[in-house]
Amino acid sequence: MTTAIAFGFKSGLSNPDLSRSPAPVNLGSLDGNHIIQATVFTEEITAAASWTATTCSSSPADMLPATGSRSVLMIAPYWPPVNAMGTRRSLRLARRLPALGWDPLILTPDPPGAFSLGRPNLAPDMREPPVSVTKVPALFPMLRVAKGVRALLQTRAKLPRLERLVQIAIARSLLPDHFVEWAPAVIRAARRLVREHEIDAVWTTAPPFGAAVVGALVSQAISRPLVVDYRDPWTQAPRLRPRRNPLGVPHWALEELERAVLRRADGVAYVYPENLAWNEQRFGKRAPAKWAVIPNGYDEADFPEGAPTNFEVPTVLYGGSCYGGRTMQPVLRALSSLLAAGRAAPRLLIHGELDPASAKLVADSDALGELVDIRPRVPMSVIAPKMRGAQALLLLTGGEHKHAVAAKIFDYFLAARPVLAYGPRGSSVSKILLDSKAGVWVNHEDGERALADALERVALNDFPYAPDSEEIGRWSADAMAERTAALLNEVT
Repeated sequence: MTTAIAFGFKSGLSNPDLSRSPAPVNLGSLDGNHIIQATVFTEEITAAASWTATTCSSSPADMLPATGSRSVLMIAPYWPPVNAMGTRRSLRLARRLPALGWDPLILTPDPPGAFSLGRPNLAPDMREPPVSVTKVPALFPMLRVAKGVRALLQTRAKLPRLERLVQIAIARSLLPDHFVEWAPAVIRAARRLVREHEIDAVWTTAPPFGAAVVGALVSQAISRPLVVDYRDPWTQAPRLRPRRNPLGVPHWALEELERAVLRRADGVAYVYPENLAWNEQRFGKRAPAKWAVIPNGYDEADFPEGAPTNFEVPTVLYGGSCYGGRTMQPVLRALSSLLAAGRAAPRLLIHGELDPASAKLVADSDALGELVDIRPRVPMSVIAPKMRGAQALLLLTGGEHKHAVAAKIFDYFLAARPVLAYGPRGSSVSKILLDSKAGVWVNHEDGERALADALERVALNDFPYAPDSEEIGRWSADAMAERTAALLNEVT
């Protein structure tokens, strides 16, 4: 299948008369005299046009009654077995929406790792609800080009900088990302599903923000109301800077595309209120549209039962990746200072990837090399007992993530172990942690000495933990699902 996504920006751009299938889709007029139009067309090949719908198998005890009187088409770019934070929001909603009057019909990429440049992180043991899951072919031609270039550069020469630049150039040549290449296949699948089911609404979650564009195109194609679910900000995050890459899409074009998606949306959910405020200030809110803050929440179904790991020495555990401002460097320097002063220091167990600067710190220090244990990511069934057995669970918040609420904190709540968090003063997640009395927050502004003091308390088994169960209960996935169902009710 040959796929093309063309976005035109010009005054008075009208719908072209294309004979190819599916029909062109207009996202609607923008501010001023501009109209943004996403024209999607594809050359049909039988194999590429095929798609399969499967219902996830579960044991009778796990089967949930399909009590929903209406159906929502859920575009889930991440779905089991992909083990990503983005998977969990879609999965937790799909488990609960039937009991709240909405039967989910899931559209997700096939194969599940098709969208990943590297090796996808898979967790085959994730519990799926008994809902219809349509696996839509995800060829992503430009991503395949990027993979080919990467393999060529790795084979012919060790040129990591060139490899990275080529990947960035390819990634930024699409608007807003390679997920827009998935649109033709998803539209075909949606049109077939709408003939077979009484679909009442379309729901899509982002990032990747190409999924928001896909959701808008699907909503237009099947004439159903759209709910866009923001897990992170798109163009209005303070950390973003206008793109200056000559091969990339300019920032203003991304803003116009986001504006078009928001104008198409009948409902918008934001994980945290700052994102809503940024979008309202920049784009304004279309009068009939319903906007709501719907935070993430924890789900006991994602946290396996079992005995805690018995660590021989006090251990701080961190699960996930470090990047940007979410770096492990301050923690590593604090541990080094404890060792240099002859003070007690806990072992640091990391299941994930370190940022390059942090990895170099560990590699260059024999003392840290003995204290820090870096291991690959593992499924929740493997890491959950370790979380239960750790003396503390580490949470890092970068300056650019000040107003983001990492979903990791909800898994930490389920582990029932104290949280040691490090981030900028006034972070959104700090209020959740402090109100729940589930651990200690150390401000960036207080310096690495304060962080070293907190780490020493962990090593001495003197770390405070007196959680407020009622406050923690506010962050259940049940509340997240109830708010989402209410938003769907409002827009239909």
